[in-house]
Amino acid sequence: MFKIFSVLILLVVLSCAHRNPEQMKAEMAAAGVSAAGVTTISTFMEAHKPQKGGNRAAGKAEFDAMLATLTEADRAAFQKMMQNKPPRFGK
Repeated sequence: MFKIFSVLILLVVLSCAHRNPEQMKAEMAAAGVSAAGVTTISTFMEAHKPQKGGNRAAGKAEFDAMLATLTEADRAAFQKMMQNKPPRFGK
């Protein structure tokens, strides 16, 4: 279940890759993700921009590893935030 959910989150994060980083940080903080969690997620997203022809399996594994470093509360808040966000296509 966690793997399926993490794939969903990865897809949503990748679809939001072109968003304003400060807006995304504010949304995570408003959703209840701690400052340390926001920093961890933001740093990961900035370092792992989607690339055409990139290895999705490797990206998913790295994303799962990053999620595992978050506290349970941060992970739950982030996952809830991502579930409630509509996908952003074409941006």
